[in-house]
Amino acid sequence: MVIADAGSENFEELKAFNDKILAVDLEVRGLVQAYDAQNNPQDENGWAIVFGISDHAGLRKSDDHNQVAAQHAAQVLRHLLP
Repeated sequence: MVIADAGSENFEELKAFNDKILAVDLEVRGLVQAYDAQNNPQDENGWAIVFGISDHAGLRKSDDHNQVAAQHAAQVLRHLLP
């Protein structure tokens, strides 16, 4: 979701969190909202979302590189974990 309406409730909420946010992945947003609904939204726990990007989403889009993208995402996650 690209934040196009600077007066929206979503924009104000995100701006309060970090005023440099320009876009939000909707699936991740839903995950965080579901977590907050079941837990304390003021928790000090942080989030790290790692994506494996496998294409440019253009006309020649294919699934040819999904496995490599997943492996790269797993390697990044492994380096981020303590």
